[in-house]
Amino acid sequence: MKIGMIVAIVDEMKQLLNEYGSEMTEIKKNGYTVYKSNLKGHEVFAVRSGAGEIGAAAVAQLLITAFDVELIVNYGVVGGLIPEMGVTETVVVKDVVHYDYDTSDYDQVPVGRYMEFDDIHVPTTQKYVELALKSHPELRAVSCASGDKFVEPAEKKRELHEKFNCEICEMEAAGIVLTATRNGVDTLLIKSVSDSVDGGMEEFAQMVERSAKLCMEVLISVLESVEA
Repeated sequence: MKIGMIVAIVDEMKQLLNEYGSEMTEIKKNGYTVYKSNLKGHEVFAVRSGAGEIGAAAVAQLLITAFDVELIVNYGVVGGLIPEMGVTETVVVKDVVHYDYDTSDYDQVPVGRYMEFDDIHVPTTQKYVELALKSHPELRAVSCASGDKFVEPAEKKRELHEKFNCEICEMEAAGIVLTATRNGVDTLLIKSVSDSVDGGMEEFAQMVERSAKLCMEVLISVLESVEA
């Protein structure tokens, strides 16, 4: 299987692919550097998106168009919106809300809803959510509030949870899931909570490396389940 991997920070991705996969080769494509590796018998094409929805959507389309990937995996660190989302708790994303998307003044639909979907919550691929939960029963399936903001104030985190019924927040998931879904490509999003409801940038930075490794371990278990 061809897998596209999208991350916001390139150094952690290269380190983990070197540790868990085969030797990487670099491919220059349309202004991006794509790192090709082999992970548990699957071709992996990994690329840095940078922070934000636009960059995430752009690299998702690149991986689909240029490398014909069948599954897009996104892993990384997120903020917790509820007290139960403690630091370094690893989760699998079952659906995403693009809370920045708002056409309500024009069409009176709820904030976050795209017209081609029946709900503001856009699902990831259920098959891979179930595989992740089966291989790692300690995981929790959650909804992700995604937008172009680093959310630090506790009151804003609580507001996102109350308004959109999400447990975590970050800045790339909506761009990835919307693009992949429109192309008929599967998605698997594995995230680790690096800052709690009352935490912010300092807590986030401290947990990046540890969280990424936890997420990679879950991904490998899922890939082994696919082979079985």
